[in-house]
Amino acid sequence: MFIRLCCDVETKTINTKMLYETINEEQIYKDIGERLKLFRVMKKVSQSVAGEQVGVTFQQIQKYEGGTNRTPISKLYMLAIFYGVPLAAILGIDAPVISTVQDLTILEIRIIACLRKMNEREAKAITDLIFNIVKI
Repeated sequence: MFIRLCCDVETKTINTKMLYETINEEQIYKDIGERLKLFRVMKKVSQSVAGEQVGVTFQQIQKYEGGTNRTPISKLYMLAIFYGVPLAAILGIDAPVISTVQDLTILEIRIIACLRKMNEREAKAITDLIFNIVKI
């Protein structure tokens, strides 16, 4: 359950009324897992290597990537450093994922540009297709 306090802008006081929003926590961990897998594949390392970097087994990395186990923030932080991405990118918070494009090929840049022009449903369908082709 996510809680947000309401603030009265004119009087600059916090209203005691709280708004409750239901957030599907299971989906949050699945989304984080998908991004963990994406960044690991982009770095071209195995689950074993990723696990060694953060002190867990490859099976635990599998569970993190599948969203079946909640990844501790300390492990997310270490994985973000290892993958070379901002922690915000793993969490799905709007932040630049790639600070430079020097490691990307022209084709990769074109694919990213195309994905950005699609709506979320279309982009997910294309990435799922790509993942299925390369067996991610």
